[in-house]
Amino acid sequence: MCNPYYKSRALYQLAIFYDKKSYELLNQSFILTKNNQESSLKFQVLENIFNIIHYKDIEQKLFIQQIVNELILTYDNIDDVYNRIIASIRLSFYGSGEFRKKYLTNTLETLYQMNENDDKIKLIIKLKPLITIYDDLLINFNQIIENLKNKMHFYIVNAYYGKILFTETRSLFNSNIIVDLSEDLKNRNNTDNITDISNYNELQGLFLLFAQLNDIKLVMNKIESTDQLWINLFKDINNSSTIENILNIGLHDEIFLIPQIAIIIDELIEKGKEDSISIIFPYIIKPFNEVLPIVQKWFTQYNNHQIKNLAALLLTEAKYIFEPTIDTIINLLTNDNDQMRYRAQIIFQHPARDVEVPSKRISLLGEKTMIKILEHAFIKDYLSRIRVFLLHFSFDLLWDDSIVFYKLFQYMNQLAERNSTNTRTIHFLNRLYFINNFTWKSIIEIIIQTLNPLYIEKLLHSVMHLAKHSQISADNWIEFAKLLAITDKSQFKEKLYFLNTDIERIEFILNEVSTSTNMIEKTYFENLESILVQRTTIKVENLSRQTYDEIIYVYLVVTLLFQIMLIKQ
Repeated sequence: MCNPYYKSRALYQLAIFYDKKSYELLNQSFILTKNNQESSLKFQVLENIFNIIHYKDIEQKLFIQQIVNELILTYDNIDDVYNRIIASIRLSFYGSGEFRKKYLTNTLETLYQMNENDDKIKLIIKLKPLITIYDDLLINFNQIIENLKNKMHFYIVNAYYGKILFTETRSLFNSNIIVDLSEDLKNRNNTDNITDISNYNELQGLFLLFAQLNDIKLVMNKIESTDQLWINLFKDINNSSTIENILNIGLHDEIFLIPQIAIIIDELIEKGKEDSISIIFPYIIKPFNEVLPIVQKWFTQYNNHQIKNLAALLLTEAKYIFEPTIDTIINLLTNDNDQMRYRAQIIFQHPARDVEVPSKRISLLGEKTMIKILEHAFIKDYLSRIRVFLLHFSFDLLWDDSIVFYKLFQYMNQLAERNSTNTRTIHFLNRLYFINNFTWKSIIEIIIQTLNPLYIEKLLHSVMHLAKHSQISADNWIEFAKLLAITDKSQFKEKLYFLNTDIERIEFILNEVSTSTNMIEKTYFENLESILVQRTTIKVENLSRQTYDEIIYVYLVVTLLFQIMLIKQ
């Protein structure tokens, strides 16, 4: 691959999937992209490198600063006016205070020189919310808008929907398009479906009236929009009513971390005002991609736990959980704030009870992240409900990287040896719910090499899940069943398995309970368990003779006994 642009892209994309070599690959991409003569493309590559290094190796602080320096140099060499303005806007997210204002000022100066066309209007609309907190820049910006020659552009920039609709409506009437539309409808439809043009005109007039009222309110500045609330917050941080109004929006709707909000929060944090606005943090979600440099700075450069908590959630929700955020997210599982605690919970535990499609991929999470999660789950002491969330992490995890799987397998074995006195079972072979063919082959190779009954029993439990989710084929089951048949099952902890579906088992229990007349006897539930075992179970020695369709409905005995306990309660 000779083209430096495509080669540098390939290198940083590879870095996403190789934890131990991520910095090396990103550094190669960085060095290579310096030779790229197309500054706009070079700028894009540098931004991607900056983003990936924050997910893979945030300790490379010198490298991160080198990327920012190169972004600034690259911006200076962009000749195309449109791309230069875009780069200037994006650079404003890589710093605060005077740094940000400098590049927003550069944007205005370049925009002023740009010919009036659709691209200029798009850039004006994009820039407008970013400079609202700078009074001097806003004066210059408004001057650019006033100088627009095309009045339709003026209306669009100011969101004067009434003006736009009125102009468009007049154009429609002048071209007799409504009459043509009416004739066309008459030709195509029967008399029952002919559109009532008078009703159409009334509806159109109603839309126009509301749009014009909106224009009047905008002109009179009597609309306190969400945007205006944030501007007011920046200008008067001590106004409790403004914070209360923003908080009400967060409680009833959602506060997306759009560029304007990200800049305002960042500038307030830079001024040390984070305690005054931290009450809003739990309701800020879904950061736009362009503001990720701001969020990454919050996570890496501030020790304030409220800022760090918000940043960890936003970065994880934007892409995926990564190793440095794990401690923060786990701590949030016991946070006093319900919203923060819930957001942390759904990172580990999928909100759906029976997940059909995995939302996480082990190839993206990588070895370091998975090792840390497994260490927390099996080694560290937590309340049982916290451990449940950690163990549920795998319920919607796709094991799509056989190399990462093998490294985790080796590490967990070493961990088990080092913690031989730990009574907890240290492994994850029984927690595979979604898998690809390459990882399955890797697992079978490990099993063939070891023939360890402990591993085979745990994998058997995963095979039941995998078959249920159609993650393995009938041939895969036959392959595993042959290994199961030659394994010494005397060391298995579980000796019995149920053959029925959930519904069949529940119906059986309910029928037995509803027809019984001696439920008050102490031995009743013991007898019920005995009947269930006799009628609906299969011994582990016979499992290898089950077909693929039959193994889908095999479950652990303890699963059903738990259901009995619930009914008994």
